[in-house]
Parts: sequence; C-alpha cells; structure tokens
Amino acid sequence: MMERTDLQAVSGIAAVSNSTFIVLERDGEYATEASRSTVFKKIYKIDLSGATDISDTDNTATGKLFDGKTVEELKDAATLAKYTIKPVQKAMVADLMTDITELYPHDKAEGLAVINPSLIAVCNDDDFGVTGKGFYESKILPYIKTVDKNSIYFVKLKDPLK
Repeated sequence: MMERTDLQAVSGIAAVSNSTFIVLERDGEYATEASRSTVFKKIYKIDLSGATDISDTDNTATGKLFDGKTVEELKDAATLAKYTIKPVQKAMVADLMTDITELYPHDKAEGLAVINPSLIAVCNDDDFGVTGKGFYESKILPYIKTVDKNSIYFVKLKDPLK
C-alpha cells in the first residue's frame, strides 16, 4: 500500500535474504535546501514471508483479478482483508534527504546495492546528462548548477539489516 499519493516510482530493489529486500521509493523532484523536507526518496526493508502470494498461476494477460479488479485497484486495508490479502510488511531504513552527508541533488535515485548489513549504496539515473526536452538540452541540477552525472552515495544505516 502506498503511503504517498505523489510517489512516482519504486526504482530499486536489492535482496537482503531469501524473503527480505530493501526497496527504493521516490518521487521525481530535485532537492534543494528549501525543498529538502518535501522531496521523497526513501529506502524501506520489506519482508515477503508473511505476505499473501498474489501471483497468477494461469499467467493471464491481466494478472490475477479480484472481482474483476487488479490488486493495485484494491485501495485500502479493508478491501485487501475482504480478499484475505496480507500485504508485505515494510519499515523505513533510510531517507536520502537526511541520511547522507551532502544534499542528494538528483531527481531520480534508481540503483541500490547492499554493501554489508550496515552500509548500502544508491546511485542516480542521470539520463545521460540531457533532459529529453528539445535536442540534447543539458540536464542541469538546480541546487548545484552543474550537468547531472552518475554518482554513487553510500548510506550508513542506523540499524543493521537482518
């Protein structure tokens, strides 16, 4: 279940164990010191072990349906409970707006890797340094006023992954 209506993407996932993963959820906004508190780039740990398997064993084009609706259309906990669907459990493990030393200036955090239980790496999608608006218009980061480039950020976790 999404907590925010402005969430644009789940753009990274990395395994911690056979049933536990870290997941990167983000909006598409650039951070500045002024907007830091409203930009959304967070990493959650999810555990699949207690969640309902909603895979479609028939592999139909629409996927598994519940009274004609996809699981994404089942918007609230009461509706999920009606179909005995238990979602994954998730807990935030990092917020890129507060848990790295410098300001995370990119719009799209996309890559995610577990280095060790207390350290993860996050990289951005720089779109090859161009915006896609017009012909090769440079993608300038608003906060640092430079062309976007691939960067890797290391995030030390407050609590080690288990």
